[in-house]
Amino acid sequence: MESSRSSNSSTETSLEAVCFAFIEAINARDLEAESAVWRAMPPMFRIGIDHTSQNQLPAFKDPEQFLTLAQFLDSWKQLTSLMPTYHIRVLDMVTRIDALRGVVYLNQEIHSGPEGVVTQNFGIREFRYRVAGDRWQFTRYTAARGMGDPILGAEK
Repeated sequence: MESSRSSNSSTETSLEAVCFAFIEAINARDLEAESAVWRAMPPMFRIGIDHTSQNQLPAFKDPEQFLTLAQFLDSWKQLTSLMPTYHIRVLDMVTRIDALRGVVYLNQEIHSGPEGVVTQNFGIREFRYRVAGDRWQFTRYTAARGMGDPILGAEK
């Protein structure tokens, strides 16, 4: 059996697939912890978001905190119930891997948050390689508004 660290390109593909699966689950409103996509998440992880994003995600009062998976999913449920057409579109993605750490950088568009508005968002999803278990584990979710975001007052 091939080790999960044997090839950077296969690891990059795997970590990117996890990030896409999270986004697809949010877009499909698949926000139950028992769902297969969320079982890949640890029970608790670190989250960091900029101050403008805190207004959209109610549980994220502190810009740098640990959240349980339940808190994370509850925040997405609240947000998507307030903005039913909310969805995320990935514009591009770059992944960097070293022996024990993988980082996926995502440039995204956020649609209908608020209704009819398209904003930019930059996301960073971090993973750590766990020798025990020979697997990559999600450890950190970071989000910030993009430079072209109209909420920041930037010209497009």
